[in-house]
Amino acid sequence: MTQPDLYRQLGDYLDGIFPDGGGGPFWGQEPYRGDLFKLFAVSHDSCHLHGDQIWHHLKDQWFPGKKLSEEDSDTVFDICQAWSEWRYAWDKRPK
Repeated sequence: MTQPDLYRQLGDYLDGIFPDGGGGPFWGQEPYRGDLFKLFAVSHDSCHLHGDQIWHHLKDQWFPGKKLSEEDSDTVFDICQAWSEWRYAWDKRPK
């Protein structure tokens, strides 16, 4: 998976949990968290992005035009943090 593919799929994922541009559900519930983790697992070996890189891309490319509350923005930040935590754990797992 390329970085542009990953960014597009993340944008699609976020559009799914914020269909009206805001007021999304608690992303930690299923199926939202599981769907995001599946995307992480598929992309990990080919696209080594950290959550902060994703956050900056989303702030520049996905956020404009969205009507996100501060709480929704925090949710997107939490998603990016989870990505970093998963990456750290995945990289440290015994092989």
